[in-house]
Amino acid sequence: MSSSSPLTFKESIEMGKYSEEYLSQYEEWQKMDSQIRFQFLRQALKNRHRQLSLQWAELANQLDFSKKPELKLAQGKVEKALRDLHSDEESILIEYAGS
Repeated sequence: MSSSSPLTFKESIEMGKYSEEYLSQYEEWQKMDSQIRFQFLRQALKNRHRQLSLQWAELANQLDFSKKPELKLAQGKVEKALRDLHSDEESILIEYAGS
């Protein structure tokens, strides 16, 4: 494993890291066939979606939400991250179709 990341491969997946460029630093990733890589990517995407959904809900449940415009801005950023995640998920599905 490269010294650039303090996380193990599995910890990275648990944290929702699904960038193949990021995951390629791990020896485990380099040794996997495409079907196994796809399964790890799916798990990382699911984990990231859960994180973002929780973040959105935490923002939405703040007291006096309507009186704090910065919360709406932050929630918009989370919504954009969710849209980007769905787009990335589609790209990965297309790339790994039939793996």
